[in-house]
Amino acid sequence: MIKLIALKHLKVLARSHQLRWLSMATLLITIVALATSYSSTKRIENERNQLNQQDSSLWLEQGSVNPHMAAHFGRYITKPLSPLTFFEPGLTQQLGTVARLEAHKQQAPQYRPAEGGSAILHLGQFTPAMAFQLLLPLIIILASFNAFSGLHANALIRQEVASGIKPSQLVFGRFISIVIAVFFICLPISISLMVLSSFASLDAVMSSTTILFAYFVYFGIWVAISLGVSALCRQSRNSLTVLLSFWFICCFIVPRFSADVSEYLHPTPTAPEFKSMVKKALQGGPSGHNSSDERLAEYRQAVLEQYGVENIEDLPVNWDGLALQEGERIATQIGNNYYDELWQTYRQQALTRSIFTIISPLIAMQQWSSGIASTDVESHIHFSEAIEGFRFSFVSVLNNDIANNAAKQSAWDYQAAPELLQEVQSFTYAERAISERLHLHWTSLILLITWLVIALMFASLASKRLER
Repeated sequence: MIKLIALKHLKVLARSHQLRWLSMATLLITIVALATSYSSTKRIENERNQLNQQDSSLWLEQGSVNPHMAAHFGRYITKPLSPLTFFEPGLTQQLGTVARLEAHKQQAPQYRPAEGGSAILHLGQFTPAMAFQLLLPLIIILASFNAFSGLHANALIRQEVASGIKPSQLVFGRFISIVIAVFFICLPISISLMVLSSFASLDAVMSSTTILFAYFVYFGIWVAISLGVSALCRQSRNSLTVLLSFWFICCFIVPRFSADVSEYLHPTPTAPEFKSMVKKALQGGPSGHNSSDERLAEYRQAVLEQYGVENIEDLPVNWDGLALQEGERIATQIGNNYYDELWQTYRQQALTRSIFTIISPLIAMQQWSSGIASTDVESHIHFSEAIEGFRFSFVSVLNNDIANNAAKQSAWDYQAAPELLQEVQSFTYAERAISERLHLHWTSLILLITWLVIALMFASLASKRLER
């Protein structure tokens, strides 16, 4: 019976000229957004690859150079784009793309990890993900608001109920028909996403699959809520008013409000404030540039005991190089402490936002979509920690070269062979695997499924009004 009801209502939807044109317009807008976004992403990706190649060339062109001077010459690292950035850019525009790496200074992409404002909320250019998040629910509302409300629908429902059809069957039959209609609207975009993802990697295809699954759960939520409201309202205009108000609150008011609340409860310093705090803390520790610094006295004594000598001059290694490396280790530890605190604040903001999923399923959908696409704040933190690990590694290689090869001469007079620079020439970033991202964001999917279950229960209970 439910199958027959679904097929019948599907024909009704197909005959609706207004709904058909709206669906086609939405599909066209989404396809244009997808094509534009993919082209833009590829262009940016090529530009970043060129920048990385130029930086690598400049690094090697130093030739024979003092290793610590090379450490201050530094490197520029650009963040590679996730394969799914063209579909779900998430926070890509907000959190920076280029980082300068040099000795004694820990810096996240574009010096922007602490730029405050309204907490990690993306409302930038129109993207395919935004079409799925905002426009498709609107199409669902327009397809569902008069399913049970209005004079014509009420008369038809009374006939169907009188023939022995249960109200719950009517609801679930229409639910299936609208979900099928949405599926066909989304099919061209879904196929395009899967094909474009396959050009990147199997991981990207799996990520696309899990994202699309969550979106259909999200669409199911809107279908169930729309049918439930339609069943409760006798007049279709009341049903439409309620659903449009709910859509506006869920898609615009709650995301904005949740971002402001999370920023208020877990404020982040501005970029200048954060830089000033780190700089002040670093001044309290040795940089290693002055190997006679009394703040290195304890470490100096430990080194003398390790090599069994009484004077620095008797060490078989260069003390200046060791001092530089110890200063780097201390500076890195200080910087890590501040950045760890900042990352924790960002995570608290994201957690606070997720609480608002109680009001709006869009919050969970956004967090799942950007999280699986590797364009969320966790992905930014992962990249920032990766480049910091690379920074400390290549500076350590340069400082240790001084310690091991400069012999008794001053660290500042020593010149290393050009081959040393090749040891720290390239940085390769690998984003988290899909399994790790699923582990990080599974709660968002659970929240969406919970929303769907509650929405279906609401629609089922609302259907009892149809008996009256």
